[in-house]
Amino acid sequence: MRTVSFRVWVERAGDAVALARPTLLIPLWTMHLMGALRAADWPRFWSPDAEFLLLSGSHTLLAAAAHILNQIADMESDRANGKLFLLADGLAPLRFAYAEMCALAASAVGLALLRGAFDVPFCLLMLSGAMGAAYSAAPFRLKCRAGWDLLSNSVGYGCVAFALTGYSGLGSEIWLASAPYVLSVGAVFLFTAVVDMEGDGAVGCRTSAVALGRRRSALLGAALMLCACGLGFWAGDLPVGVAAAIASPLYLRSAVRVWRGGFDRQMTRASQWAILALSGAAVFHAPWYALVLGLTVLWARVYYAWRFEMRYP
Repeated sequence: MRTVSFRVWVERAGDAVALARPTLLIPLWTMHLMGALRAADWPRFWSPDAEFLLLSGSHTLLAAAAHILNQIADMESDRANGKLFLLADGLAPLRFAYAEMCALAASAVGLALLRGAFDVPFCLLMLSGAMGAAYSAAPFRLKCRAGWDLLSNSVGYGCVAFALTGYSGLGSEIWLASAPYVLSVGAVFLFTAVVDMEGDGAVGCRTSAVALGRRRSALLGAALMLCACGLGFWAGDLPVGVAAAIASPLYLRSAVRVWRGGFDRQMTRASQWAILALSGAAVFHAPWYALVLGLTVLWARVYYAWRFEMRYP
């Protein structure tokens, strides 16, 4: 009988976690926290309650399943962009990815049902799952439809994830509260799309960045971050206002460099600073979140160094 070595089992376990893209879950968790904190008027959140854990946990599992679906659908463009090696380079079998995706989605629904309430948060979870599927899978494949990719990312993270853990209704209050987050997520998405536009365009994926071009995309991304900053301060949301104020100079610098005809390699760094600044605001109000962030980044560093001999993130 063929035996599987301990190293292979460890690799498979690490690959399973990597397919869920835990570092991309950080913005999701941050939005969960910011929504709960904003709705409660910015208390010190010393420990998460059961309701928060159920909602955030369910959404995390759904998002992880959506990340796997995205990688399955994007193997060609990921190969062209030289990223996400597991499926694009055949290091993990497709059947393994499909099985994990289905298990995560089923677990998300099961965890959501433990709440025993078919209310607005439950509907938001189902909406998020539908948006995640429509983003990557045919026939909608919103990620390759200019405008729709930007809208689905901005609303999915900036509004749906934000509202999920803090608001029981969808009145005018939630739209005003989430607006700066929607704008900042849009800015981050556009800069990320610019970095990937060559590979996306090569496989016929018409993203917003491909449609607008590098210069206009970079300029729009910087404008969205500036608007997020202004709207955050105007709405009295200092955490998002300050986070956007920290990121805005980096966005403006990159936009100017791209507009002058170059490609600014610091665009990724600008987006990382935007996410880091907002996560820092969440840590200020919920100190335990620092441990979650630290463990996630540490895992990524160890896994990618061991599996691919590269430094990430």
